[in-house]
Amino acid sequence: MVKKIWSDPVWSKVIAAGILAVVATVGTYFLDWWPSVGAAVKKCYLFLLLTSKVQNWLLALICLLCLPTLILIGALIWNAVRSQGTSKGLGWRTYTSDLYFGLRWRWKYFDNGNIYDVYTFCPHCDFQVFPHNTSLYGVIRIGFNCDSCGRMLGEMNESWNSLENKVKRFIQQKLRNGAWTQQNVA
Repeated sequence: MVKKIWSDPVWSKVIAAGILAVVATVGTYFLDWWPSVGAAVKKCYLFLLLTSKVQNWLLALICLLCLPTLILIGALIWNAVRSQGTSKGLGWRTYTSDLYFGLRWRWKYFDNGNIYDVYTFCPHCDFQVFPHNTSLYGVIRIGFNCDSCGRMLGEMNESWNSLENKVKRFIQQKLRNGAWTQQNVA
């Protein structure tokens, strides 16, 4: 039972936080920090009760309401710094084109890294090409012809969905093993 709870990602964090709280409480007791903690709490309470032109409890409330804005500004700065680092280092999301099966393939990534909008182009003139059915006698075959330069770009013994899925898996393989850095750039 304990092993099951400990391996759960949420409960393991709850248990770790509880252990940390117990250690901190015991540590503050043995280091004799409780009088200092009590004095700090008392000073904060007395500060909130003091009078000025603007009541201090109102100032504390305004500071607490400003906290989400400061966190948002910090997150925006962090995101800007992080995105500059990936554009300078040519992150894997810049890998959006390569040659597979004699065709130029281009695609985009969702935020979670999944591939979408996969398109094929002629590797000679960069004209977008579409598959056409070349099946004979029940054998599924597709072919690609370029309408711009007139080249026959090949036939595949599979459906378009199967070919697209295979190319996505080749892209993912290159991303996993780092081979995307030696890509065939368009």
